Amino acid sequence: MRSTDTLRHFLFENSSVRGEIVHLDASWRAVIAQKEYPAPVRRLLGELVVAAVLLSATTRLAGSLTMQIKGDGAIKLLVVECKDGNSIRAMAHWDEAWQADASFVALGKGQLVMTLDPTDGNERFQGIVELKGSSISETLEEYLRQSGDVNACLWLATNSDQAAGMLLQRSLDDDMDYDAFWQQTLSIGRCITSSDLLELSLMELISRFQNHYGIRVYADEAISFQCSCSKDRVDNVLRWLGEEEVHDVLHDVGTVHIECEFCGCAYEYDAVDVTQLFLGSMMTNRSDQRH
Repeated sequence: MRSTDTLRHFLFENSSVRGEIVHLDASWRAVIAQKEYPAPVRRLLGELVVAAVLLSATTRLAGSLTMQIKGDGAIKLLVVECKDGNSIRAMAHWDEAWQADASFVALGKGQLVMTLDPTDGNERFQGIVELKGSSISETLEEYLRQSGDVNACLWLATNSDQAAGMLLQRSLDDDMDYDAFWQQTLSIGRCITSSDLLELSLMELISRFQNHYGIRVYADEAISFQCSCSKDRVDNVLRWLGEEEVHDVLHDVGTVHIECEFCGCAYEYDAVDVTQLFLGSMMTNRSDQRH
């Protein structure tokens, strides 16, 4: 039976080659339910979501991994956040007048930025790579090569109901005798199609390799859609903007309306709310000064 919203790790015995496979179903549909994404935008966003889950799984990060692609083409921005390896949220900006069918080329020239933000006291890390090749997977493979740690190959697939992907990677510290093993593994992986990724179960996919190699398979890990927005966070954004600017919006519009682009949750502030917001901030500052 095909698993849903699930990630699975697997390891090739007696080598440093390992892999991850992920299937996203309800979690992916929750992402795209927030906006009417054109098909090319939806495809790229889905691929980036899958890639973020796979790469987050390899880091075992306590915290968040954020991947952002910013280009000068018709598709302006793709953002994915994977938190603690098991929750996702994502959004995209694009030129509303754009009618082209192309996907990756619609990003134009740009960069992919990957940010690791640990919650365990470790230092924040950010890596940047220019958009390369003809796909998100090629760009990420180039990024991983530049990092100097691993050889990796990514397979990404998506449609309006599902998103799926697979990552194979090998440590560059591996003995050169394993080069042939790595190439044989990639050859098997390249026979797996997008339809296979979307339709076959995790174990059916892994069995393609088990027919040739001994593989250790780990337990499934659940993936879900979850947004981290909250009123406290919106309050802090408004305080950062400053009382004068927020009151200018009130004067012009009558209310301050903020809508989360990840989940669609709306936050509304009237004149009383804004007064209380900045009054509370002033009282907190006075208390801090006394101490």
